[in-house]
Amino acid sequence: MACSWIKVEDFVETSYWISIQNNTTGTRVPDSPEVELTEVAQQGLTLRLPRNACSNGHQLVLTLRKRVRSPLEDGEEEIEEEIQMTAKVVQAEDLDENTRSVEVRFYQYNELLWREFLRQFSGRQERVNALVKAIVE
Repeated sequence: MACSWIKVEDFVETSYWISIQNNTTGTRVPDSPEVELTEVAQQGLTLRLPRNACSNGHQLVLTLRKRVRSPLEDGEEEIEEEIQMTAKVVQAEDLDENTRSVEVRFYQYNELLWREFLRQFSGRQERVNALVKAIVE
């Protein structure tokens, strides 16, 4: 008999990758540990990027990839989704000698896909918060 308190969906692994093309300079921002999504907003993102990746006013093409791996009894299932957004850098502020915080606003993107991403992202965060609260109490 299977335990009812253990659910397969509790073991689902969700990973996100972001790739960035700076259309203003014609360069791709290389993948590195310095590339990090730090904040999600209704029509934009805040990123931590290498210091020379972009400046205020630059146009970026962001591709956000989501991979979901679900362990099933008969193997693993993988689902990949991708959202592409064109955005403008509205604020870039140096954090240290190597990185900067970059705020971008989307002006060309699929609003339905983005809203679904926001819904999933906030739902995931709410589940984490509930787990932390249960552990603390």
